[in-house]
Amino acid sequence: MSRHAPYSVTPILTSFYGRKFNSVNDVVVHPTDGSIWFTDPTYGYMQGFKEKPELPNQVYRFEPETKAIRAMADGFGMPNGICFGPGEQPDVVYVTDTEKVRGNGEVDGAGRASM
Repeated sequence: MSRHAPYSVTPILTSFYGRKFNSVNDVVVHPTDGSIWFTDPTYGYMQGFKEKPELPNQVYRFEPETKAIRAMADGFGMPNGICFGPGEQPDVVYVTDTEKVRGNGEVDGAGRASM
């Protein structure tokens, strides 16, 4: 995104090997290698403004220099927040799972809820 008005946007990544991302949510840039880590839950679909998901709810890592993209973690209900460990430890990544409170406003008592 440009820093000055009119704030034009140039996407750097829109899909995972041809399949569109669901609803890219939180994004962090690794402090030492510059890789971009992000969560991709299906909230947009649940809220009615995105198409049917083509991918599972996952966490991804993108390397801007090589353009390599990799799914780093799956098995989440709804991966949401993401950050690196204390002191920005490169080997520790925390991801919250907010499946309990659904994107459409419903609450699923059996859903995962880590924060």
